[in-house]
Amino acid sequence: MKRIYDWITKANQVLLFLVVIAGTILIGYIIYMSSRAYEPPHVSVAQTEEEAKASVVEDVEFLSQWSGFYVLGIMKRVVTAGGEPWLKPRVSYLGSGNDSSGQMVNIVFSKGEQRVRTLLQKDGLVLSNNLYDEKRTEKTKALVFRCVTEDTDGNHRLDENDRNDLYIIAEGLERPDIVIKGVLDFRAIAPTHLVVKTREDGAVQFRDIDIETQVEKKILWK
Repeated sequence: MKRIYDWITKANQVLLFLVVIAGTILIGYIIYMSSRAYEPPHVSVAQTEEEAKASVVEDVEFLSQWSGFYVLGIMKRVVTAGGEPWLKPRVSYLGSGNDSSGQMVNIVFSKGEQRVRTLLQKDGLVLSNNLYDEKRTEKTKALVFRCVTEDTDGNHRLDENDRNDLYIIAEGLERPDIVIKGVLDFRAIAPTHLVVKTREDGAVQFRDIDIETQVEKKILWK
C-alpha cells in the first residue's frame, strides 16, 4: 500500500512540474505576443536594389461589378528572409495584422476580356472604398477610393499617416477622375454630391463636390 502511495505522490509531483513548465511557457508566449507592436496597413518603399528585388507575391480579389465593369483589387505581400528562427522564409504581409491576403495596392477596371484601366498610375496603398457599403453606394453615383501614393512623412513606407488622397470615379468611367489631396474625411450628401474635409496650408477646409459637373465649391465656416 505504501509503495502505491509513494508512486502516486511521485506521479503528482511530476504532473505538477509539467504543469508549471507549461504555464511558464504559456505566460511567456502571451507576454511575447502582447509586446509585438501593432502594424497598421502599410506598404514599404524599397530603399535599395536588394529590397526592390524582394520576392513579391501578387494576388487579385474580386470586389464588385459596377456600371458594366468588373472591379478588381490588386493584392501584394513580400517574402523576405529572416524573422523568427522557426519561420524561414518569413512572409511580410503588406496588410494589417496577419491578413494572409496582403494589402490592396491598386484597382483594376475590366470588361472581362478587356482590361480597361487602373485606378493609380503606379501601385500605392488603397486604404478604403465604398464598394462594400451598400447604403453609401446607393446614395452616390460614383466610386470613392481613399489612397496613399506618396511617402510624405519620409519613413520609407506608405501608410495612413501619409497624405490621404480621395479618388472619385464617375459611373461609366466616361468623365475624368476627381482627385482631392490631403483628405481628412468625406460624406455623401446626395447621389451626385460629396462634402470633403481637407487640410490646406494648415487650415481645415470643406468642399462640396458635384460628381456630374465636377464643380467644386468651398464651404465657408468662419
